Amino acid sequence: MLDQLRLLRHHAVEGPQARGYLLNGRWPHATAVLRDLHTGREWAIDNWTRKFGERPEIMTLEQWMTAGPSLF
Repeated sequence: MLDQLRLLRHHAVEGPQARGYLLNGRWPHATAVLRDLHTGREWAIDNWTRKFGERPEIMTLEQWMTAGPSLF
């Protein structure tokens, strides 16, 4: 919605990213991704550690891919 309203000046919306697939011992999960237009760094915007309506967790996509709960 922010992208459609042209409210993002320094970031571009990228496709969602996913991690985990049970066989590797991690729960499947997906997140929204923004790319910094100046540096190219991708950021994960995810509320998995928070309650709905609270500010989401924001971290680099690299960090997000290795974070999160495991099955064991």
